[in-house]
Amino acid sequence: MHTLKVRAALAACFCCLSAASFVSPAGRSAHQQSAHQSFRTRAAVRAAAEVAVGADEGEAATAMAFGRALTDAWSGDDTAMRTVLSPGASVTTPLWTCADAVTYIKELKSSFNFLKNDGRMAPTLIVLSVKSVQPGVQRVQWTLGLEWPSVWRSKVNILGESHLVLSADGAAITSVTERWHQAPSRIFLEQISPRFRDIISLWNSPTAEHVPLRVDSSGREYSVVTLPAMMAVQAEWVETQQLLQVEQAPLPPQFAFTGTVKRSEWYSTVAPVMLERCRTTARLPGGMEQVAQRRRWIMPLPMRYATRSIADLPDPDGGAADDPLPPDVLSQSVQYVRRPAMRMAVRSIQGVPSNKNVLAAARQIAAAATADGLRVVRQDGQPVFMQMSYDAKIGFNSRAQIAMAVWLSVPSLLQENTVGVLLDELCEPELLGGGGAASA
Repeated sequence: MHTLKVRAALAACFCCLSAASFVSPAGRSAHQQSAHQSFRTRAAVRAAAEVAVGADEGEAATAMAFGRALTDAWSGDDTAMRTVLSPGASVTTPLWTCADAVTYIKELKSSFNFLKNDGRMAPTLIVLSVKSVQPGVQRVQWTLGLEWPSVWRSKVNILGESHLVLSADGAAITSVTERWHQAPSRIFLEQISPRFRDIISLWNSPTAEHVPLRVDSSGREYSVVTLPAMMAVQAEWVETQQLLQVEQAPLPPQFAFTGTVKRSEWYSTVAPVMLERCRTTARLPGGMEQVAQRRRWIMPLPMRYATRSIADLPDPDGGAADDPLPPDVLSQSVQYVRRPAMRMAVRSIQGVPSNKNVLAAARQIAAAATADGLRVVRQDGQPVFMQMSYDAKIGFNSRAQIAMAVWLSVPSLLQENTVGVLLDELCEPELLGGGGAASA
């Protein structure tokens, strides 16, 4: 019996797909269920748009049906999964192998029941994309967010994909193979076990959920990683003159904060704090130009809110449209966006993430990546790069408002900061609305 319990716990930790809700399905209001279903529909539409040109429409429809069925399964409803899988379908994951659909569905149910955390954070699935690999094979990419039942309430986000082998007519799935962005042992060590930053900040802010990064390759000078698609609050401004070189914390500007934190309520935190920077040219009156830089703060929504429609989220503008522009800032804005997946060449930097250290790292990574034949994205001749601070986290209150930012005081040798140079193509987020903007 003890062995069965341990196996159930491990399977519950790492089963298939993703995303997180703090309310169990039975406790959702009709409004919440409607919003959740609305998100599922939008996810299916986005996934359909990413199916490779020329893919069989029937195969793509089957893959999207699988994604919806897994979304339902992680909400406690396995009805659709019983339909989309062939009875003899085999399923292989990094933890276990099921010889048929019945066994697989039983494992899913067991995992959901173990992790549903009534009254806290239940697991939820978000489908990121569906693509054709080859005739008869489809790939469903997803993110799984859950809370491990522990005193420190570990948040686990798994970025993974399911490779589906379809029947000859493309209407049924005969086998499923799952892959995760981290091995189970790494997930346990880096996400379930208490981290140093979780322990030292436990009494002032909850354990943060981390945005998962898939490591595509590793080298001595940098690693190539993929940052998954996400829904986020995006604040930005265009700065000139002294602000180009002055030291600035990676924390978002004041106009990104719209809420307050009450000691009596639970709130969610997300790490790392991400700041995208690129060189640009400011157009001035009279046809003049000025060297400028765009700073773009990206604040991913916690998994508990990532399934909501924009209509069910609060206005993200904390003053961008009304507050005076800071000195040397030409424009500022904040809004909800859906960012596509992006590939980066990254490496950690030691010590304080000063402007000098961050810029030097970005140039060195760009030079090394270019020498290796990778396409580095540049604007006005300079690389577009991302600064990621794991010593900082953004806090959302129970009303989905950004209410706080925590930047831990950590000795310089223990600070954890990463610089990533954008590869392949410029990331153009989809603007979802809300927020405000102002310009000089």
